[in-house]
Amino acid sequence: MNAAESFRRSVLLALARDRTPGWSFTGYFQALYWPLIGSDAVTVAMPVGPHCADAAGNVDLTSLLVLFDAALATPARLHLEVGARLATTHIHAQFSGASVRNDVKVEAHWQGATHTGAMTQRLSRGTVISDGQIVLAGSGAFVQLPPPADVRSMAPLPWQRTDAVDPPPLKLDELDARERAVYAACETALAQNAADPRFSFLQYFWGLLPEATAEGAQCVVRIGPQLANRVGHVQGGILMGVAAETAKRAVPSHPVLSNISAWFTGPGRGGDLLARSWAVHTGRSLAVVRTEITGPDGARVLEATSAHAA
Repeated sequence: MNAAESFRRSVLLALARDRTPGWSFTGYFQALYWPLIGSDAVTVAMPVGPHCADAAGNVDLTSLLVLFDAALATPARLHLEVGARLATTHIHAQFSGASVRNDVKVEAHWQGATHTGAMTQRLSRGTVISDGQIVLAGSGAFVQLPPPADVRSMAPLPWQRTDAVDPPPLKLDELDARERAVYAACETALAQNAADPRFSFLQYFWGLLPEATAEGAQCVVRIGPQLANRVGHVQGGILMGVAAETAKRAVPSHPVLSNISAWFTGPGRGGDLLARSWAVHTGRSLAVVRTEITGPDGARVLEATSAHAA
């Protein structure tokens, strides 16, 4: 099976899995699974493959952040009723600099909940590991929100089902309108990747193509169902990936992402997202970048600060 057929199969298989309540298309497409579920700790894993590869053959940065976001949220779900909706409010990730070319796992732990403020935040920490090396470590905060009235069913999650049978990939004539839009995005990304392989399939599929500007960098992302969680908003790890990739483009002389902290301030929904990054410090060895992502109405969706090493 060539790479294009592998991508098509991954998309059609993820769409088939997505018909069952639980994780969103994004998680299924990244083939996330839970090899260990404890009372306060979990392991979430992602197998290596074309579905999570960048143009150099390493595991894609945004794929890592999708995995990390999902893993950090899971310990909080252990303390909530089945089907509860969680929204990410903050994630911090510190990278070790280790390259990632093989299967990845996150060991995530429940850290309790806040006791002050208008809304309870549920806290967790996690470590991403590949080939026995720490890739990144960090923490996350999440809040429970009521699901929208028209949301697709959110429960049970894959690790909450005991009788699940993995479905075969969907056939093209079985796709509904939302699924056809995801598949069309796949075909468009394949054509773009074939025309210009400097960028990976995932960069085209998710729209992560930042451009340099006089102030730093920006990235316009067309919101589509291939980016969405089960309530129709852009998945938190993808939002963080947009911020990270745009920030990297803003400081090309400091190509190594050292760490990033992101605050999620609103839902990613509507037409386009606009990410804008600018350096607030550029030194000989380290640069610090601020990034904001706004929605089609100009409302801020995410605010991030990142450090980059030369």
